[in-house]
Formats: sequence, C-alpha cells, structure tokens
Amino acid sequence: MAILKSAFILVAIFVTISSCGLALSEKEKNKKIDGEILQTPLTGTFQNIDGGEIDLSSTDGKSQILIFASETCAVCRHEAQNLVSHIAALGTPTNIKIYTLLVGSYLEDALDWREDLAVTWPVGVELGDTLFRKYCPEAQTPCVLIKNINSSQPAKIVGESSIERWMSLSGEWSY
Repeated sequence: MAILKSAFILVAIFVTISSCGLALSEKEKNKKIDGEILQTPLTGTFQNIDGGEIDLSSTDGKSQILIFASETCAVCRHEAQNLVSHIAALGTPTNIKIYTLLVGSYLEDALDWREDLAVTWPVGVELGDTLFRKYCPEAQTPCVLIKNINSSQPAKIVGESSIERWMSLSGEWSY
C-alpha cells in the first residue's frame, strides 16, 4: 500500500510540474513581438515607488512608454542601462513619459533596482501584476507598450528591442 501511495504522489508531482507550462508553449513564451498594435487603450494605475500613483490615462499631451521589466531579467537591465546612458547624453525627453513597472517586485527591491541602474524616470510596482497580465499575456519581460500621442492605441514590443525602435513608435523625442 505504501508503494502504491508513493507512486501516486510521484505521478501527481510530475503532472503538476509538467502542467505549469501548459498555459503557454515554449514557442509562445519566447515569442518576439515588434510593434503589434493593441486594441486595448493604455489605461490603469500603479504605485510609484516614490509615493503616489501613476495614472496611465493622464498623458499631459505626451507620448508614453511603459516598460514591464523584472529585476532578474538580463535583457531588461541592459535596456534600462541603454536608456540611462541615452538620457545622460541627451537629457530627459520633454515630450515623452517613460515608466518602468517592475513585475513581481516588492517596494524595497524596486528601490534597489532603480538605485543599482541609476534610473531617473518613474519606477513602479503593482500588487498582483494586473496590468502586466492584461497587456502582456505572453508573461515575458521585457514587454514595452508605446503610446504615440497621435494614436489612440498602444504598440507592443515583447523581447529585446532598442531605444531607436521605441523612438520610431513613440514619435520624435524632444530635449
């Protein structure tokens, strides 16, 4: 009886572990999306790690770039470092709102991430990652949403991209 019970437990564990990836195939998990126009407007709020909330529906007449990143994502860190270097060289764009929303992060970890990378734009966290699940069902970071002020719908990039690509979708950056 003990052997049968042990075998059942092993099968249950195997089924549980193997089903974790069934929601998304390996191909879907590593899917590259470049500039797909979403049918869902960019809306929602999240907590700014400096206090208060960031409301994505408040554009102030500017294009928006929302970067969903995770602390352990090497590509996310690389893209953040590139953006930090770009801003250090040319200044902060005056016609673009840039945000990073750290997926699955706590406030203390987000503060450390921002400090480690010397990020100067707003960084946020969101309990439950509702916005990430809404806009990035591929569950892959980086996932970047770019809302050009001249368009009602955001474009989405999943996977590695470049600041130049972000500029082509958001419109010319003014400094």
